[in-house]
Amino acid sequence: MNKESCLINKKCGLHLFFLLISLGMYFGSPMKYSQVYCIILFLLFVANSFLLYVQDRKNEPLGFNVLFTISFFLVSYIYPVFIYPIMPDYSMFAYSGFSSEVITRATALANVAYAVYSVGYTRNFIVMNIGEKAIPICLISTKQNDRIIALEIILFVLIVIAGGLEFFSDTYSGEGEANTNALFRFTYTFFQPLILFGCLVDCTMKGFKNSVVIFFIILVLLSTGTRTLPLCVMSVYLCYYSLRYHLSIQKVFVTLFVAFVFLSLIGHWRGGGELSSISDNELALFDYARDFIICNRNLYAIYDHVNNESITYGISSLSYILAPIPFLQSFVSFLFDIPAYNMRSESLTSYWVLGEGNPLGLGTHIVGDIYLSFGFIGVLFLFYFLGKIVTSSRMKSRMGSQSAFVIYYILLSGAIFMCRGSFFYSLKNLIWLLLFWSICNYGHVKNQTFYKSI
Repeated sequence: MNKESCLINKKCGLHLFFLLISLGMYFGSPMKYSQVYCIILFLLFVANSFLLYVQDRKNEPLGFNVLFTISFFLVSYIYPVFIYPIMPDYSMFAYSGFSSEVITRATALANVAYAVYSVGYTRNFIVMNIGEKAIPICLISTKQNDRIIALEIILFVLIVIAGGLEFFSDTYSGEGEANTNALFRFTYTFFQPLILFGCLVDCTMKGFKNSVVIFFIILVLLSTGTRTLPLCVMSVYLCYYSLRYHLSIQKVFVTLFVAFVFLSLIGHWRGGGELSSISDNELALFDYARDFIICNRNLYAIYDHVNNESITYGISSLSYILAPIPFLQSFVSFLFDIPAYNMRSESLTSYWVLGEGNPLGLGTHIVGDIYLSFGFIGVLFLFYFLGKIVTSSRMKSRMGSQSAFVIYYILLSGAIFMCRGSFFYSLKNLIWLLLFWSICNYGHVKNQTFYKSI
């Protein structure tokens, strides 16, 4: 066994140790709330995530792992450790729908999930020197890029005509019923992955034409209150250029903090709130991350439901799995007589409390989403797979694989939102981007050089 293999095994072995401890903590967790136990779980998570970051920081100062870990922390640990003892009914937690006895055990399950992810992430871990890192010069030709820009503009105009901007404004303002139509749903299916594809192309080409179009679209979308696509695009740009231009860790985290506060303020204002009202709350600091913190509630509700009922055997994930094909979700729902709310875990968590058709969404949690569909074994398998595919795609992209480059950065674009949503959040974008890239490169010479060293 060579020195590199020993180093890889050692890195993975440390996380196996954390996994064994996390498993012991899970099976030994009390079926009642214990703040001390939750604090121990939190400290275990901090130690595991800090070790993973220290091992990974030479590969990239900011990437999937950093974004995913921050988001996972926000959706899993703040409420049970800091908020529940002070204000159990904080925000959406007023809609209980679960027994407080599951809080500790559900938090322990989240710990297991992150530990399994860490093992998968370091399974074939390789530290690459700066000189070995590579970036693609271009994913497509200049002429194809012009066509992509034109298509972005056409689809955006169709979204505006279809009432997409009004839909986003109504959805996030809560001042009216958010309605949509077939044209908007069909167009947006292609629009979101096309913008992300244009973002990746823009990162790897000279010129600013694509940047101007994407920047304008993102500003318009932000003005309606939606942050999903803008944050996905911002994540790609920030992570890519932090690697390309060797930004220091300090600059990266200052930028992250500024972006987080900015987007949090948008989230607060879009609900009709005023900035001054934040300071009146004794939990003021946590209000900036409220959209993430309330996802703790969904993990508890799902865990309690599975304990009392059963798993859904994949049905509650069908919506995201079928999403790449327009209208396939509706067809399957009609054909097999499956209520639409049964096909998404976030719809189910709202249905259990509010009933069908209520416009208020209570959301979901990535661990709860998997646990509801596939149980404990599903959590182990899918989180290990996530860690493995992230490092594998990143490593292969640095070695010259354009498809791996696309896979890694699409997973990265959804790293924040998948923690407060479905495990399969990025599946639709991933499939469509690989299809766009394949069409653009059809007939090209496979051995053409697209890469250069940073």
